[in-house]
Amino acid sequence: MLLLVPTPIGNLGDITIRSLCALASAEIVLCEDTRVAKRLYTLLADRFSTLLSMLDSSATTLDPQARQFIPLHSHNQQKLFASFTQEFFHANVIYISDAGMPSICDPGAELVRYCIEHKIDYDVLPGACALVAGWAMSGISSQEFVFGGFLAHKKHDRKHQILRLLESRVPVIFYESPHRLLESLQDIAELLPSGHITAIKEISKLYQTHTQGTPQEVLQALRQANTQGEWILILQATIPPRIHFYESDILALPLAPKHKAKLLSRLNGIDTKTLYEQILRDQSRCDEGGL
Repeated sequence: MLLLVPTPIGNLGDITIRSLCALASAEIVLCEDTRVAKRLYTLLADRFSTLLSMLDSSATTLDPQARQFIPLHSHNQQKLFASFTQEFFHANVIYISDAGMPSICDPGAELVRYCIEHKIDYDVLPGACALVAGWAMSGISSQEFVFGGFLAHKKHDRKHQILRLLESRVPVIFYESPHRLLESLQDIAELLPSGHITAIKEISKLYQTHTQGTPQEVLQALRQANTQGEWILILQATIPPRIHFYESDILALPLAPKHKAKLLSRLNGIDTKTLYEQILRDQSRCDEGGL
């Protein structure tokens, strides 16, 4: 059987009792990085070994030397999957990511798919997840959101990723690195100047902070701040609910693309240049389809 085990996202106290017991009982640990996994075991052993022995007499030890660690990541997963046998999963096998909930932006999802296809029993323990904690911190009273994962590296790709996900008309959550944070915020400010952003740094860690406001306000604030660390961006667009109806009317008008782009920009707050480029691409696809 395979057990997916969530790990702390910043504070060792994020670990649950069930996860501690699973880590202690594991014979084989599949993990993103064996060095990170072994260090986590060592830290947890130093802090929780006494507590673990009081809670679960069947748990063995958190000593990293008492189990086998096998790296599983995007570069080796297919080769590793090909080597697995049914007997491999007769042992106590767990999978952990470097931090947080497996299958959220890491190889855990492919491992689960492997288990489904090969009829291998698996389970997932609940636990810490930056995505969920960030959503709760945003204060947005919606029952829906879209998770976009990590933002694209290139400006052009990033802008279209943001626009594509905002078409869902629900708040969108992204992960972003400190190296591209300000560039991404600048893109969002250009696309949706009247939108609202919650930017959260280092959830659950010692220097956790969050900033809220329009994209431009958040950008200005963070230009003056230390942006080192991992970030979550929660974007809420202020778009009229009947946007699809009005867009179709404007796009059907016998106007030049630049004039359509200006009208749409006034309607939904998206910058004119981006809309103009989108209209030209759509027209090009229509022309190609008619050939």
